[in-house]
Amino acid sequence: MADIQLTVEQIDTDGLEATFTSIDATDVYFAPRKGGRLILFFKNTGGSIATVTFDVTKLQDGVAYTDPTVSVPATTGELHVSGLGNVYEVETGSDRGKVKFTQDQATGVSVAALEI
Repeated sequence: MADIQLTVEQIDTDGLEATFTSIDATDVYFAPRKGGRLILFFKNTGGSIATVTFDVTKLQDGVAYTDPTVSVPATTGELHVSGLGNVYEVETGSDRGKVKFTQDQATGVSVAALEI
């Protein structure tokens, strides 16, 4: 299991042709929130629904949250995830301030990390 650091691409008024990174079920992924609005754009070409799980370690008003999940539809599925507020950020260590997630499919899933 490896920790994979994603590069966040900036969307501006000229637009952006996003770069997608293939992701698998054995690694842990990190996307930095650099002050803008982070958007994770998932694609799934595999034959099964991909479940993405966000590892939430922060407390919000003293309350611990269950790790939220999203489902990326099979075959031609696309899903944009935004609104990843500071409760989604890793709280300590070298990955502080990054959004941490995993997904459950061996192949066919990719992600682009974008910021507005």
